[in-house]
Amino acid sequence: MSTPTPPTDFQSWLDYAIATMDARGAHVDRMFSEDDIRSQDDIRAAALEELNHLKQKAVMPWIGMLENWQTALSKRLDRPAGDIVEDNLLATDFSNESVHVQFEDGTDLTFQRAFYVGDTLADGAIHRVAVFTEHCGYHEFWIGPDDRIEAEVFQEKIGHGSDLKGVNEVLLDSPEHLQFVSEIRQARSEIAQGLVAPYKFGPVSEQDLTWDNMAPLGRGLGSPDYDRLTKEDAKRFASDLARWIQQSSAANAALQLDEDDVSDARNVQIALHELGQDVTIDVAASVWKHYSQSLMASWMSGAETVQSAARTLYSNCPRDQSHYKPMKRG
Repeated sequence: MSTPTPPTDFQSWLDYAIATMDARGAHVDRMFSEDDIRSQDDIRAAALEELNHLKQKAVMPWIGMLENWQTALSKRLDRPAGDIVEDNLLATDFSNESVHVQFEDGTDLTFQRAFYVGDTLADGAIHRVAVFTEHCGYHEFWIGPDDRIEAEVFQEKIGHGSDLKGVNEVLLDSPEHLQFVSEIRQARSEIAQGLVAPYKFGPVSEQDLTWDNMAPLGRGLGSPDYDRLTKEDAKRFASDLARWIQQSSAANAALQLDEDDVSDARNVQIALHELGQDVTIDVAASVWKHYSQSLMASWMSGAETVQSAARTLYSNCPRDQSHYKPMKRG
């Protein structure tokens, strides 16, 4: 028995069910039990938000990891749990610590620039832990009584022979090497005291100080106009993206997509949602088709994931150049 296709303009039967759900019962219940009575449209919108969140978790599994471990992460990183879920982990959350996992069967894993959360009590039970890495994703493991997980400080090891010869055949315990180490330590001390600029030996010149003290301008980070211009750029991009969607829809109506293209179009649809534009999958396909045609291609790659699709859309959205006039310096 074949599965009936969803109605037009609906990606799935779940979308259709939520859009047409009868919320009268929930609405009436709240009329007698709550002061803040929400409309049926509000209830349907809340249900749709939950569905969209589930879709996000399906294509971006790290969201579920952050939500499940937000309390432990907040305690370890000293950051609000809500910020962690909203903004993900930051580069500053990681250090040179590594995590080593060794299982009973001899399998072992090592993650650099990583940490783990979760209890591993010596009670003979199996415990769930989560390993968070800066470059290799987030992972969950079940650690049993005969498994081991530990954090280590990662230190880069420099190999040398029995004669302790290092770079350029200089003995690591020779006077030359000891003098070199002393000079490096002295340079670090002077940098810390502000006597010299980093990576530049010698006194700090007046020109260097002038550059260091120069106030950022325009969209430069730290500029007094940075927040305002960033918000303006976001509004202009939203306007440009909406115009691009409208043009693409008009130019590429009733597209016929193969199975791979449908998968790409779904990623584009979710990416557009993250960029503030809720469209149908057909409209998303039209946008990607328009972008592909601008590069003289039938269907461009780059939408294999939601993240890559979002980056491509942001980078290639045609901008209204009248929005981006150069700043005049006083």
